Formats: sequence, C-alpha cells, structure tokens
Amino acid sequence: MKKTGLHLLTIIIFLIPALGFAQTDAIEKSELKTVIDKLPEGNNQSRKTLSELIYSRKILNFPETPHQEKEAALIRDYLTSQAEKGDPQAQVDLGLAYMFGNILPADPDNAFKWLNAALNNKNINKNKNLESRAQSFLAYLYLTGNGTKRDSKKAFELLKAAEKNNDRDALFGLGSYYMLQSYLDYNHEREHFKTAFQYFEKAAALSHPLAYHELAIMYQNGRGIGQDQALGMKYLEKSAQLGSSKARASLAYQYSLRGKKAEAVNEYKILAKTGSRKAMFDLGLAYHYGGNGVQQDHAESFKWFAKASEQYGLMSDYWQGVAYYKGQGVAQDYDKAFALFMADANRGNTLAMEYVGKMYIYGQGSVKQDIPLGCSFSYRYHRAPLKTLSREIAYYKRNKKELKKYFDPEYYKELWSCYEYTDKHKNIDEILNMIEEHKSIIKHTNAKETYREKTWYQTN
Repeated sequence: MKKTGLHLLTIIIFLIPALGFAQTDAIEKSELKTVIDKLPEGNNQSRKTLSELIYSRKILNFPETPHQEKEAALIRDYLTSQAEKGDPQAQVDLGLAYMFGNILPADPDNAFKWLNAALNNKNINKNKNLESRAQSFLAYLYLTGNGTKRDSKKAFELLKAAEKNNDRDALFGLGSYYMLQSYLDYNHEREHFKTAFQYFEKAAALSHPLAYHELAIMYQNGRGIGQDQALGMKYLEKSAQLGSSKARASLAYQYSLRGKKAEAVNEYKILAKTGSRKAMFDLGLAYHYGGNGVQQDHAESFKWFAKASEQYGLMSDYWQGVAYYKGQGVAQDYDKAFALFMADANRGNTLAMEYVGKMYIYGQGSVKQDIPLGCSFSYRYHRAPLKTLSREIAYYKRNKKELKKYFDPEYYKELWSCYEYTDKHKNIDEILNMIEEHKSIIKHTNAKETYREKTWYQTN
C-alpha cells in the first residue's frame, strides 16, 4: 500500500467506525439508574449491562441534571477503581466511555491510556472478544492521532489482529480501508471495491449498523456491484433499525427525494430524540413548508427551529427570525427577529443579511433607520460585484423598465431602491467600506463559531 493512502485514511475513513453507529434507540435514564444502584454490590448482570450500554452508545444526552452528574461520577469512580486494580473489562469500558463522550466527558488521552492498558494486560487474553474490541478502537485512535501519536501502520496491524477473532468493528474498518484504496489506486479499483464489499458483508452478517449503510450506498450507486435501488433502500432500513443515526438520516433524505415527506418526518423525529441538531432543523423546514403528506404548521416549525438553535444554531436562528418577523407560529416581534437575523448574519448567512438590510432600510421595530447601512447588507445578500458597483447602478438605470418587467419587483425591491439611493447620494465608497466591515466581522465570528461546542468526537 502507498504510504499516502494510509495517511489519508487517518483523515477520512476511520472517523466512521467510532462515529457511525451512534444508537438512535435511547434507553430510559431509569434503566441506567438501576444499573448504577447495583454496581457497588458487584452484581454481574449490572456490570455486563453497563459494558454493553457504553459500547452501544444507547445512553444519550447524559448527564443532563446535577443528580445525573453525580451518577456519572459514580460510574467513573467505579470503573476507575476496577481498572486500576487490573480488571481488563473495566479498562476497556473506561477507555470507550472517554472515547465516545457518553456518560463521561470526551477525553482522547484517557481513552488511549485505558485501551492501551487493557491490551497490555495479560488477563485480556482470556477474553478474545474483549481483546479484539480493544484492538479495533485503539486502531481508531492510532489512525486519527487522538490521544497518541498517529501511527497508521500500527493501526492496520491492530485491525488485522482483531479480524482473526471476526470482530465486526475490525471488519467494517477494513472494508472502509479498501473502499478508500479504490479511490487512491485507480489501477486496482475493481479489486479494492470487491474486497471492501466482502468486508462489509462480513460485518453486516454480524449486525454492524454502518456495514449495512455502506452496502446500501454501494447498491444505490452501483459502485463495484450491479445497481439495485430496492436492495439499497432495504439495507438502509436495516441499518436504521440496528441503530445507525447516519443511516436514519440517509433514509429520511431518500424519503424526501421520493416525495414521502411524512415518512421523512418520522425518521427526523426519531433522530431528534438523540439530540441531532440537523434533524431538528429539518423538522422545522418540513413544517414550515408543509406538503407531501405533512400539514403546514408554523407553530410546530418554530418549536423545532428553537430546539435546533438551543443546541447550536445552524440556520435555525434565521428561520426563527422569519417567524418573528412575519408572525408565523409566534407573535410578531421585530426586535427579536432583528437579534436573530443579526446573529446568523454574523455567521455569514446571506439570507439573514437580506432581512438585516431590510430592517435598517425601513427602520422596523426599535431598529433605527440607516439606509446606507441597510443597503450595504442588501448588496451583500444579492452579491452585487463590489468593485463594479457603479457599473451595476448604471446598468440598472439603463434597463430598469425591462428589469422590473421580467424580474419580481417585490423580491428586488430593496436592491433597486438601494441602487437609486446610492446613485443619488454618490456614497459608493461609504457603502463599500461598510461591506468590508461586515466581511471582517463575519470572518472573525466564523473563526469562533467553527469550534464552538465541538469535541474531537461528535456523534451527530
């Protein structure tokens, strides 16, 4: 294999095994509490249940309350105590808990520390399944360079070792590896596709959720095998049933393409329960527009945009702003609308800039009228060539009758009024300077937003 191929794997493919099958079927928090209560008693069933809950990632949005934080601390202290005594199961569980960031805060250094300790524990040889699990996920850390120095060769060796025990994570990882090789090594593309397909089939036979997802994509695109859309959809549904949030998102998208919006909404609602910001946002859009089996509901739309915004933002601030601006599903409030539009405009959303510009131009709510400032936002939204703004204005003056005849005058209302205002007051330089200030603010804000609330491991 080419060395470059192994290093590209680090960046692209092996984010998938650890990230991809975040479970969508969340357990009740009460079930986890029952497990925690019995841990100090040395209850073997509770101990086994905890291990599977950590591995399956079914514990979602935990901890949320101060009480649950105490419960998470109890789990951490219990596992740490057992791991320090040399219990290989506790070492693997603690490593995975730190790796996935469910129950315990994501910590790649501690994830590597305890997974590596487990593999160096002579007692782990007594449990081959546990050993191969540690090998597969330690391979992920070596490949990504999280918690340790990047070592692609070591990672590949660990995956091959885990394959000997027919470990499903290792099989999926190797399938992903050969899939990438098909893009890197064109001379052997067909052979790599075939090998990847074989590994994915083996992993799917062991109920690996994302293996079914990758097979679905291969069948839908006809990559390396004959195209079969029906089988592709069947495998997507199987992957979603097994708990893959990635597959459920793909399934919702496929339903949307086929005009089955009601089915898509059902999938998005399941994803939303896992805390998926994207699913909440898509639900907001579905109810905002309605159609194809979904009743238009601005109040429901606003609810989902608000939930998405609480988690991060995306464009949900913009859509909440639209709701407040137009009074759709919520009482009309120009001031709240402006605050939301400005927040999203500062992230670089040009759609939000349109409304910011409009509100400055007309002085709506408590926004003080400032036509030049409003026009600067309007120009940004319509992406008028900044260095040739004078020519844009001249073109408008020569052709405005035709423009208003063939282009929606309401849609271009602010832009054309800005052309006339700028031409009348000859303040092109003033407006261009304002636009440069927007760009500076947006660039600075994006730098902060890019990593906000993100960890090295993110499930959605």
